[in-house]
Amino acid sequence: MDSAINALTADMKPSRRDCIVGIVHMLHEAVNDAEKFRQPHWEFAPSLFELMQTGARGTDIRWMIANGIIDHATELLQPGKSNRSFQSMSSFSLRVESCFVLTKKGLSWASRVSSSCDSKDSHSMKVTDLCKPNWDIELRELTWRGLLVKRFRTPSACQELILAAFQEEDWPQRIDDPLQPVRGQDPKARLHDIIRRLNSRQRVGRLRFTKDGTGKGICWQS
Repeated sequence: MDSAINALTADMKPSRRDCIVGIVHMLHEAVNDAEKFRQPHWEFAPSLFELMQTGARGTDIRWMIANGIIDHATELLQPGKSNRSFQSMSSFSLRVESCFVLTKKGLSWASRVSSSCDSKDSHSMKVTDLCKPNWDIELRELTWRGLLVKRFRTPSACQELILAAFQEEDWPQRIDDPLQPVRGQDPKARLHDIIRRLNSRQRVGRLRFTKDGTGKGICWQS
């Protein structure tokens, strides 16, 4: 990863850092799509609404503008034109019509982040920190690459205990079932039901939890 940007984000909370990485990831995908169809990057520029859907806040977006990671412009609605049209913005003002692209600096960082997430240690097969989910026990939010995957508005003790166990162990690919036995309940059947609920009602459907084949462990994958 670009050392300068890494230094800028070093003191951030993991949830905010993941959010910024998630924005970069979305914008990098837009760049790849634009180049695939041989179009200017602005033709595929995501809107403010799309960035907000990842869980981003206005302060995160302004931080990225201030640090030269993204450019923004207001989209002009011009009926009859085949190409999108934009008016440059030099301030930190964000509007409903605001759209965003990566700068040269942002593209460099995005490429390094993608390479880091695609490569795995052949011995440990441990994913890099930027690719790991994050469970915020206070906000009760599960995020991945800055994307809000799941938010618990009511207590879900068993699901939250599993997520807390993954977070405590730094998100290995597998953990032992952390749930305490309950008299009269089949632990394998209970684990199957809880994993099903972990996979349901995800906002972006980016993470999948599975049993490990023994009925005694839980795995995750993106």
